[in-house]
Amino acid sequence: NLGTLERPMMHLHHRSGCDVSIPMGTAFVSNGVTVMAQYGAQALSDGDSYYCFKKQLDVFVEYLRTGIRDHSFEDAVEIAKIVIAGIKSREEGGRRVYVDEIRS
Repeated sequence: NLGTLERPMMHLHHRSGCDVSIPMGTAFVSNGVTVMAQYGAQALSDGDSYYCFKKQLDVFVEYLRTGIRDHSFEDAVEIAKIVIAGIKSREEGGRRVYVDEIRS
């Protein structure tokens, strides 16, 4: 976590070598996702945050109706660990926190 409580800026490094930067904050409007690679970059943007929120609710309701998950429990645990690692990093002055440090 390279930011502050009010303006978090996460930098994630995946074991595959992929780096991801995630700016966040109060009243922050996302410009989408920029995927950068060795030979170029591509910006992916959808300014409709309402649709994203609605889609998440639709997927959750579908899970409640069918019991079929749209992603694995392990993926959900990994996402939770990333969030916890970001909080821990902020609390420890921006220290690099490895997901493996976070117990399930």
